[in-house]
Amino acid sequence: MKESLAILIFAGMLLSNVAYAGLCDTKPEAESKTNTLPVKYHNLKKENEILQSELTIYQKEKEAVKKEIAELESRLSQLEETKAQLTKKLESYPSKWELLSKIHELEEKLGR
Repeated sequence: MKESLAILIFAGMLLSNVAYAGLCDTKPEAESKTNTLPVKYHNLKKENEILQSELTIYQKEKEAVKKEIAELESRLSQLEETKAQLTKKLESYPSKWELLSKIHELEEKLGR
């Protein structure tokens, strides 16, 4: 008896929560008449067109950014090549210390 009473109370609480959550509510008649399927379709079609136009804009921007990235990467590789050439050229020159020692030797030869 106590078990059945507890079960009934628990079931009542569960049903009240379900009803409170809006599962048993029905749509008001006026709302369903103003928002018919053709109206919904028309609204969705407009939204789809807007989204399509935004998509094309973003795709164009994406292509422009990709092009700019490719140009920057090309410029970077050119700069790296120039750096390598200049580094090689710099290494071919004598060092500061070698030049100073040659200057010192020449000064000694000239008797200064």
